[in-house]
Amino acid sequence: MPEQWSPWIPISESRKLKVLGKLAEECGELTSVISRCIIQGIDELHPITNKSNRQWLEEEIADVLTSMGLIIVELGLDIEFMEERSKVKEKLLAMWLKAL
Repeated sequence: MPEQWSPWIPISESRKLKVLGKLAEECGELTSVISRCIIQGIDELHPITNKSNRQWLEEEIADVLTSMGLIIVELGLDIEFMEERSKVKEKLLAMWLKAL
């Protein structure tokens, strides 16, 4: 099969790179605390800071939500589409949870 040229062009605009990078960073931190909650329990305390995993989870969810809002504005994303999709997903997840 012959090689084909890819039309993909990476983002080079500094502002877009920064806001996307920040969202990725915040999502990574949220992933870390989710793992910690699974492994240790949501109400366990960090041995040095004495912060609960619950508080840390709340903080990281807030950080991701804030970064998501920034991305929506900076990239001009379709908020109505995302709200509709969210409603559909919420219904599907409610059915999934009910089946557990």
